[in-house]
Amino acid sequence: MKKNEERLIKAISKVIGIKEEKIQNYSQNNEVLNLLKRPKTIEPTKLQMERINLLNEFLVNYSITKEFSHKKEISFTNSKEVGEYFKYLIGNKKDKEVFMCAFLDRNNQLIDIKKISEGTLSAAIVFPREIVKEVLDTKCKSVVFSHNHPSGNTEPSDEDIALTNNLANIISPLGIKVIDHVIVGDDITSLKDRGVIGYDKDHQFIVNTNEEDYTVGKEYYKNHVDMFIESLLNLADIDHKKINNYLNSIPQESNSLYTNNIISIVEDPTRAKDTLNLNKKELSKLKIINDFLQNYNSLTNISKAKNKINGPTQMARLFKEKVKDEGKEDIYLMLYNSKLVLLGVEKITNTREGNIVLSPKDILSKTLAYDAAIISLVHTNSPNNYETTNLAMEIAQNLFNILRPLHLNIIDYLIVDDKNFTSLKEKGLMPYTVIGMGDYKKVNIGIDKDYHEEIENDEYEMEF
Repeated sequence: MKKNEERLIKAISKVIGIKEEKIQNYSQNNEVLNLLKRPKTIEPTKLQMERINLLNEFLVNYSITKEFSHKKEISFTNSKEVGEYFKYLIGNKKDKEVFMCAFLDRNNQLIDIKKISEGTLSAAIVFPREIVKEVLDTKCKSVVFSHNHPSGNTEPSDEDIALTNNLANIISPLGIKVIDHVIVGDDITSLKDRGVIGYDKDHQFIVNTNEEDYTVGKEYYKNHVDMFIESLLNLADIDHKKINNYLNSIPQESNSLYTNNIISIVEDPTRAKDTLNLNKKELSKLKIINDFLQNYNSLTNISKAKNKINGPTQMARLFKEKVKDEGKEDIYLMLYNSKLVLLGVEKITNTREGNIVLSPKDILSKTLAYDAAIISLVHTNSPNNYETTNLAMEIAQNLFNILRPLHLNIIDYLIVDDKNFTSLKEKGLMPYTVIGMGDYKKVNIGIDKDYHEEIENDEYEMEF
């Protein structure tokens, strides 16, 4: 894993243009892949951000090109194929929920795919009227819905199920079937497979091998292939004429030969050198992309269970693993997703005239940059006394007031030294109620339940 990470850091540095040392320092407190999923956490320049976006575009279209290469079209014959497509398309989005719809003909072949709404970290508001309008415009016979959960957990909320059945009840009188609603994130969950779609839940996908029905599906697939090629050429700085001459020599209708040869460009750079007549510089950059891809896939498949906290003791242990303490008094921010998996650690204090200064604006800015749902604070190298505890309580209360309206939680405040730690949570000193604050209503359409559930005291005991 360490070797994979080191090679990935080198590849990312060369592809994006961020100094290797900066990424190594970043990886001390963060998962390296956070750099791609939550790029604002490394504060990239405008040019570096453009390269990160290009690299993410490459990953999406490479994955779809490879996943459907045996079929040469985007067509859905089962829930798994639907889920795989949308997982690649929107499953990796960590900053907002996106709700999409696939419109199918009478044989369940793809007519069109459209983004219906794009929301926030915890919700995407869906207007049934807009979906009905799209259904009528496409003249489809069935639809498949999909949306992502930024938390990564694809367990459907009650609102997800209710929304699906409400849409089915609206659309079914029009003679349109709601075949499935697939939730994507770290995994894939099909509401059809769960048996919770109230309308026509026994409807099965129809497999049609008639090539004439695949016209639009082929067009969608070709678009992904074209975007994969374009992003690869831009990342590797390969002359477009070389790839065009090569692709024109391959029969596009010879089964999957065409796409397999395209995929082999990035998967087998040595072979591509001869077939594309690459110069030394182009080959070198192509090998870097190949190295990135191999190590990206390896790290993606490694479980991050080691970064999930289950109590103050593990929180303190993880903090000491991530932070090399310099012996100064500081306050650090630990950021988690809704399942209490650590996303990163950031120092949030500065020294001014011998005093440490903490800015709530910086805390909020970093929390939003990480798309975190939960935070904790760690106070290092301070006298573990009454005065420090009172200061910690005051900071925690102020942050609680700021974060609660945004549906964010501060879960604990640790005061640590070389050997011991004190948890405000264990001492019963963490704020849970705020006098004078209004009751913020939740949006109940298409929400990611993990991000919206407030952690009450009794629930918190079980989770933490």
